[in-house]
Amino acid sequence: MSRSDDIVKEGLDKLKTNDNRLANFYVNYLSNIDWFNDRHRHGDIYQFHSNNDDYKSINSNLRNILYKLEPHLEDLEDAISFGSLNILPIEGFSWIKDDEYACAYCWGVITTRESDIFRDAPFDTFYLDEHWTENTSWFDFLSLSKQAMSHEERYKVILNLFDGVFFKQGGEKQQTLDLLKELWLKASNDFNSFSFIKNMDEPSINWLLDYFKKYKNERNIEGILGLAPRRMNRRNRSDLLEYLSLYPQSSQSDKLIAVTSALRLWDAGDQVYERKDFITKLKNSYKQWHTRKNLDGRVAINSTIGSREKERLKMMAKHYRMNQNNFLEALINKQYEKYEESPDDLQI
Repeated sequence: MSRSDDIVKEGLDKLKTNDNRLANFYVNYLSNIDWFNDRHRHGDIYQFHSNNDDYKSINSNLRNILYKLEPHLEDLEDAISFGSLNILPIEGFSWIKDDEYACAYCWGVITTRESDIFRDAPFDTFYLDEHWTENTSWFDFLSLSKQAMSHEERYKVILNLFDGVFFKQGGEKQQTLDLLKELWLKASNDFNSFSFIKNMDEPSINWLLDYFKKYKNERNIEGILGLAPRRMNRRNRSDLLEYLSLYPQSSQSDKLIAVTSALRLWDAGDQVYERKDFITKLKNSYKQWHTRKNLDGRVAINSTIGSREKERLKMMAKHYRMNQNNFLEALINKQYEKYEESPDDLQI
């Protein structure tokens, strides 16, 4: 057995684990060890390996890297030490995995404003000149895909992001995940203003999307005319339609997730008055549209009945657990059936 074989065997024994996320961290750490030791050169590319949940493949990558690197014992011990700091227990992500709405919201946060949760950007962690690289966010630095269209794909990217972001101090990454959860809980509570959306059918959701587009056109016109409200501190903030564009809208469930996520992401901040005005107008417009929709195929009739008959109508409708309009319709239809069978025998 050669010296290289001995080093690889020793390395695999030292880094042995059944956790594919931890094994993948070792792959990323050793693949980019010059970055962690501040020996990287200008133009070096950080090679991030996304976790594919294939332990055999990950272990093969680790073996190849050990052959190529022939690391010292100190390098292996550092990998183990930093791995314990940076790979959080998988149970801590269950609230994202088990709730597609939480996952979609978190996806919006990490793709549009990750600085809300990650204190240090890559150029801080690796002491880079901020202008030396365009990859100023961890999402871009790790070359993660922004084309995650399903719940499972979004969850996988979120997990890879958290596994890939590098922290040097214990507890910081858990605090970051806790902060993301706090943002989600706050957004969920704030969403009570839009709770009527949860039970919308497909025509209602389509109406809502059309309303969003109409709103965007109105804002564009106001911007051209100089009537749009002045916005302060727009850095790392998107508008409602930009958030909506983050999500696919091919099915009713997709549309519902897109709408609710966009509204949750469009938090108060510098757009608090615009958002408040939007909520008021949206509710009023939806109420009017829903009322008109329910009146399709109906006409108003002008009639006057006695107060005693009015009271009897109220009592009968209540007995059959119907409103008075529906009860009258049912009564008319029932009598009409008898009329069709034998008009001359119908008694009033």
